Amino acid sequence: MIRNDGPAFYRSYRLRILKAPAVSSRSSAMERRTEPMQETVSINGLTLCHKHSDGWVRSTLPDVCRSPDKPVPYTNTAYARDLAKGTTTVFSHGGAMNGIKGSEFYRSFGDEPGSGGGVKSGVHLDRATWLSWSPNVFMEGRNVTRLTDRMLLNKGNTISAGGYFTGPVRDKKNEDLLEEFCKAACACLAAGTMNQRCVAAKLKEWAKANGKNVYPEATYVRSGPKGEWRLLGERADGSLRTSRPPGSRVPDVTDLDNKSIVEGKLSNPKTGFKDRYNPGQESDYQRMAKQNDLTFEKVDFDDCDCDGKGRSKEVRKREAEQAAQDLSVAQTLMSVASFAARRNPVGLFLDMLFTASPAY
Repeated sequence: MIRNDGPAFYRSYRLRILKAPAVSSRSSAMERRTEPMQETVSINGLTLCHKHSDGWVRSTLPDVCRSPDKPVPYTNTAYARDLAKGTTTVFSHGGAMNGIKGSEFYRSFGDEPGSGGGVKSGVHLDRATWLSWSPNVFMEGRNVTRLTDRMLLNKGNTISAGGYFTGPVRDKKNEDLLEEFCKAACACLAAGTMNQRCVAAKLKEWAKANGKNVYPEATYVRSGPKGEWRLLGERADGSLRTSRPPGSRVPDVTDLDNKSIVEGKLSNPKTGFKDRYNPGQESDYQRMAKQNDLTFEKVDFDDCDCDGKGRSKEVRKREAEQAAQDLSVAQTLMSVASFAARRNPVGLFLDMLFTASPAY
């Protein structure tokens, strides 16, 4: 379900419902995380699945189980903390096993009363397995699994068309700035002036109106014996110097409040223009951030939803492909539901059997 409470300009996956399903009473207190895990690894622009993640997957079609003999639909949920059969030599996020093709979440929750087992799988509370993965990123010779990759749950008794969910690879402190960057870029596109100067002007107006120490196109130069990147000093009026000596770098935005630099890549769907990194530019920004204790954020205009729909073209395409591939599974469950209805005319929540859960 996509939020529609006001304009949503930044197409990150935080626009989907971020509240994870309640932790089952079967989970031990040691497995509950008091602070959300900060995701730091991106695979094809999507969050990596790993065992230390707060990620989860939830069925979007009913998990129909005999309870104990009559079929009843349940919502099934599995968690990344239960990742098994993942990497054994490649780790991330403090030594965490990573998800790869053939790995699984070894247990699931939500269908506890279905002791008669799933109508398709014959079991309940069973594993979640992957249906999709990265096409070109591998660990230990197997494809890596990521945010939105689809999964079967309860040993194939149901499916999650929405796929695996976790937080985006992004520092939450910068969300407002990234949202404003997209808002400015969308406004410039609508005005027919899609360029960096227009975006910078709108960001300056926003920063001034809100009392923020945010400076578009501030200049960094190398200094000292090691040639470390340093921000040019302030003028008498408090603004940052914007001269550009040879060899300098100018990130699109410097946020002194949140200690961040942002580089945005604009594009114009009307003309086909697409901004790209210059040679060495991205690596310089990464060193710049490290040497100045800053967060380096990247934002692509393709991730800016000027229509307010909250999903990128890539996500919409992937959802369409998933829907087509999920059709056979849905038809199987529909047949099971029809059979159950014939055996039990009164039915148990039959409406739910024919209604897929909303995407999340």
